[in-house]
Amino acid sequence: MIPVEDNWLHIKHEFLEACDNLNNNSFINNLMTFRNLGLFKLLLDKQHNGLSGHPQDFLECVLAIAEHDVTVAHEFAKIGSMCFLVQQFPQHVAESVYKDSPDEIIVKTNSEAPEYADWIIKQDGAGYMLGRNVKNFKPEHTVSFRDLLDPQHDNYILKLSWFQLYNRVLVCSHLGGLQRIINVAMQHNTHQGFIGIAAQELDAMRLVMHRNINHALLHLKHNEQIPMFDRTKYKLQASVVPGNVINYVSEYCYLSDEIETIVDQLEQLDLEHLINEYDDGVMHVEQLKGNNSTDLFL
Repeated sequence: MIPVEDNWLHIKHEFLEACDNLNNNSFINNLMTFRNLGLFKLLLDKQHNGLSGHPQDFLECVLAIAEHDVTVAHEFAKIGSMCFLVQQFPQHVAESVYKDSPDEIIVKTNSEAPEYADWIIKQDGAGYMLGRNVKNFKPEHTVSFRDLLDPQHDNYILKLSWFQLYNRVLVCSHLGGLQRIINVAMQHNTHQGFIGIAAQELDAMRLVMHRNINHALLHLKHNEQIPMFDRTKYKLQASVVPGNVINYVSEYCYLSDEIETIVDQLEQLDLEHLINEYDDGVMHVEQLKGNNSTDLFL
């Protein structure tokens, strides 16, 4: 499906073993395990002692974790993507955050921050604020949503706009959850048609996710702008994933309590800005025509 490289994290034995042991450990133990494996610095550039990994490898890591626990996968996906966001703040910010360690844990939340977080990113109507995780949070750095539309970086992968990555991060656990449901259904006397259709749809959505990332990065690698039509299409295709997954599997919850639990967990995942994607069809039509857009989540 994708051109996997030998050094990619999601195919390493230690990573797969950690996924298999996920449900035997606490959240914190799993957090430390996957931090040590490099998940949270996979998208961090080598100049900050990161792994300079590929977004496709990162998304496949999230899928693999979600096959075991969609809630943990969703949280780890957001934490792991934060280093990508920090590198799209002004250049000196990443140098400050990662000057002591590439393993800093950064959590995006407007609620009370977890104790394990080293840094916090908060969101307001115009962008993000970054600061250390202390009792009285004080933003040390800021970046606007508009600046994130066209990031400047020597590494072409980091020229990918933040929301081109994050829109996929928010829905990736649904794909892993669907794979888990397929695995469970195959253990029961399930109609083969359901398994076949679910597997076909999973492959289609997964392929679209990777194809869109590749298309976007090819433009950037050749110093080209990603067309507005494509940016809008990528976002809309990501936004329909959760609904599609729930629609495919909701009527099969009766097969087992486990499937019902997974569906409940998928419905609880926070999709943030993607939850309102159907609210402004006119705007999306204009974007698909290539006209200027006020949408900052592209």
